[in-house]
Amino acid sequence: MFSLFFILLMPLVLFTSYGAILAGIFSIDTAIPFLGFIGLIGYFGLCGAIMKKGRRYGRIVQQIFGTLIILLV
Repeated sequence: MFSLFFILLMPLVLFTSYGAILAGIFSIDTAIPFLGFIGLIGYFGLCGAIMKKGRRYGRIVQQIFGTLIILLV
């Protein structure tokens, strides 16, 4: 997404008369899959299961990276 935005979209924004509209279209188009995924989670009722797994994985990731930061400093 970074390369699409800065390498492809920014030159178009700068060199076309409708460039400001392109940035808005890009932001909406990148948000649609995320919103669709969130909608599917809500529709199928998977919020609780995903939250429990997310908390568990989040705790593990925090412990791993906290240990790495302590070891590096």
